[in-house]
Amino acid sequence: MNFLKRIFNSSYVPEGRITDLDRDRARARWREITEQMKLGKPSNLQVAIIEADKAVDELLRTLYPGPEMMGERLKLARGKFKQWQTYDNLWYAHKVRNAIVHESNIDLPSHEAVAVLQKYGDALKELAGT
Repeated sequence: MNFLKRIFNSSYVPEGRITDLDRDRARARWREITEQMKLGKPSNLQVAIIEADKAVDELLRTLYPGPEMMGERLKLARGKFKQWQTYDNLWYAHKVRNAIVHESNIDLPSHEAVAVLQKYGDALKELAGT
């Protein structure tokens, strides 16, 4: 009965799984992001944030290939996070990324950009299980 309920329930979203290849790709992307972060300029930090968002979204697309928007995938991924704070921090980081991309006059202090990048790093570790 539970199986049939999932098939006919319109809110059911099939879930993928993260493979070792996905984990390796996430680690490689994170190394590139940290190299960008080490450059320390505000523009480099903003690029690192955008790339970190893409790296997280790549894992979310693996888990939830159906939804079009990252926000939709994030909502589905709530159960993937052991700690509510990591999930909440990821939402915050994603909102900062959106501000960088959509607002022309964003002035993000370097210490805040580094903190946002740490939030992405924590989320990547938890999602990838590394």
